[in-house]
Amino acid sequence: MVPLPLAPFLEEMFKLARPSIPENIDMQLDIADHELLALGDETQLQQVLLNLITNASHALEGCAKPNITFGVKAYHPDTRFTQVHADVDAEQMALLYVTDNGCGISEANLDKVFEPFFTTKEAGKGSGLGLSMVHGAIKSHGGAIEVESARDSGTTVKIYSPLQQPDEAKPVADMALMEPEKQGAGEGILLV
Repeated sequence: MVPLPLAPFLEEMFKLARPSIPENIDMQLDIADHELLALGDETQLQQVLLNLITNASHALEGCAKPNITFGVKAYHPDTRFTQVHADVDAEQMALLYVTDNGCGISEANLDKVFEPFFTTKEAGKGSGLGLSMVHGAIKSHGGAIEVESARDSGTTVKIYSPLQQPDEAKPVADMALMEPEKQGAGEGILLV
């Protein structure tokens, strides 16, 4: 976990994701606040967003004017949020989101989307592990995730991530200096 400026991170994600999405899909990047800083694992968050963008592109098959928008803005938790996500302890958060105008998710399936191995895709087109992995990654970052969708009305996935104040962020090199190096007693570790 390192201090991660979210605006440059999303700009890089846009460049990374665009070539993997069919050209007929219009992609837009919406960054409302360029000063947001979160503590996160960049590789894990890249996997999360790529998974969500890929899912959105699959939902757009057969759509007349396919569109995916993803972005970030500041979010101040309200009463509803703190009641639903009591385990998230943050006064200031970033809201990352991925929105599509595709086929949507039926109300019957909406509560199941984060369950491991749940999928509505044909055999061989999805394992049902993508959104389960996304959910686990966001929880490990101390955040929360929500899905808003309706059949034939598109889907929005919202990721809430605790923010770090710029004065709290320490460069990675400084953080390494703060902890003394631990010495072992000549043991070896085999990781399989």
